Amino acid sequence: MNNEKSINRRNTDIPAEISRRHPDARIATKKDFMPRLIVSTIIFIIIFAVCGLLFFRQETSRAETERIMNQNVTVDGVVTKTWKHTRNISKSVSTTHYASYRYFYNRKLYTGTTIMSAGSLSKDQTVTVYIDPDEPSNSRLFHESIFPEIMIAAIIIICIVYFLFLLNKCRLCFQGRIVIYKQKCPNRENDFKTVWKKIK
Repeated sequence: MNNEKSINRRNTDIPAEISRRHPDARIATKKDFMPRLIVSTIIFIIIFAVCGLLFFRQETSRAETERIMNQNVTVDGVVTKTWKHTRNISKSVSTTHYASYRYFYNRKLYTGTTIMSAGSLSKDQTVTVYIDPDEPSNSRLFHESIFPEIMIAAIIIICIVYFLFLLNKCRLCFQGRIVIYKQKCPNRENDFKTVWKKIK
């Protein structure tokens, strides 16, 4: 008897229009949302840790670049090759552009690689190469891109915004303000998707 009253009470909390169009609609519970919250939290922590490590490495590289440039030892170099690397990140495509170059120092040939902005360098272009005189194979180009830092910061910001959105959805769920129901996917007769809809 108590169970029937509970079911009836929950059904009356669902807007009549949703109940009419989706008879399977029900109020979301903590048990519905907790697995999603736990998994998302774990993924968020992993992404944040990886981005933190990458950012630390990038800052270390930046400090090394500044140290080398402060030596004021430069030679002319030539770009030997440019290419790009594309990868998928959070359902979006990210492209990083690279260039390799060669230079002579004390009559010895050295090579280097740098990240660049799209089109900022081209093959056979002459560039100024900054060299560590104590280790000539360690070199930098003045233009070196800050794109990695921007990309890392963007990923962290996206993750934080998504996590805040998830926490708000969790709050609504715990307050009984989320309705769950199945809905047919467009142009897919036998496929259904789970819809989480805010009410009140």
